Amino acid sequence: REQLTTARRLAVGKMIADAVGVPIGSWSVDVGGQRATLWTKDGTAVRLSELTSGAAATFAEGINAARQIVGYELKIDEVYGQLTQAFVWSEATGTRPLAYAPGLDALAFARDINDQGYIVGSGAPLVQGSGGMPGVGSPQAVLWRPSGEAVDLNTLIDPALGWSLSS
Repeated sequence: REQLTTARRLAVGKMIADAVGVPIGSWSVDVGGQRATLWTKDGTAVRLSELTSGAAATFAEGINAARQIVGYELKIDEVYGQLTQAFVWSEATGTRPLAYAPGLDALAFARDINDQGYIVGSGAPLVQGSGGMPGVGSPQAVLWRPSGEAVDLNTLIDPALGWSLSS
């Protein structure tokens, strides 16, 4: 948790948790990309800690009544390009990575969290693209349980129904 003191360019509000009245979003600073941010009730912008040093950007997407914040970090990979890692943040634990759902290990986006600690978002697999080049597959709907287990929601649907959940 770091109070933002550098010159600011752009603030993007995302959500306000009614129970706590605290907005979250991203804050773009002169150096580097957007950073996941919590604004305190007095208006102070607080940058959430990053999972990895040198992340290209971080985004806060959802907050619950316990002030747990979820979002994702953008990383640049030399082979695959842009990859993401979902996270959950709390004042007590700081920023913690969320597990990738089995088979969806290229992209992970945490979009919202309810008051019971269930997190929804999406994930995508690494695939072989055209010409044998590595790539990223189609995003699928993911649920993170409070235990930390990540579940591809499509695995809970009977394939005979012909349904597919994506983001």
